[in-house]
Amino acid sequence: MVQTRSGEGSCFSRSGQVRLTRRSASPDGANSRLVMKIRWSPEAAADFAGIIEYIHKQNPSASDRIAHSIYDSVTSLQSFPNRGRTGRIDDTRELVLAPLPFILVYQVKRRTVEIVRVLHGSQRWP
Repeated sequence: MVQTRSGEGSCFSRSGQVRLTRRSASPDGANSRLVMKIRWSPEAAADFAGIIEYIHKQNPSASDRIAHSIYDSVTSLQSFPNRGRTGRIDDTRELVLAPLPFILVYQVKRRTVEIVRVLHGSQRWP
């Protein structure tokens, strides 16, 4: 299981969702704004797990850093869901995770960002 930076919980809830719905700029809730929910497709969750398992076999400490980097990039989509480029498949976006060789393929839906795939840049897509 990959731990979050705070060490509490894992990258996925049992339902595969991250359920942060509001962020506040101040403790009293002033300047609150909605943030998107993140939902991982089964394929994206399998991609992420496979990437981390593969890297862990080669270099355990690198796998932890890469897992956090990918997870942090996904989390950033809560506040900035359109930051990735237009995707190669209709209704998708792609976030290049430079300097890592990975691409997040995702869809922005009403109040949810769905992570569709986590691909190595050398993979054929679609």
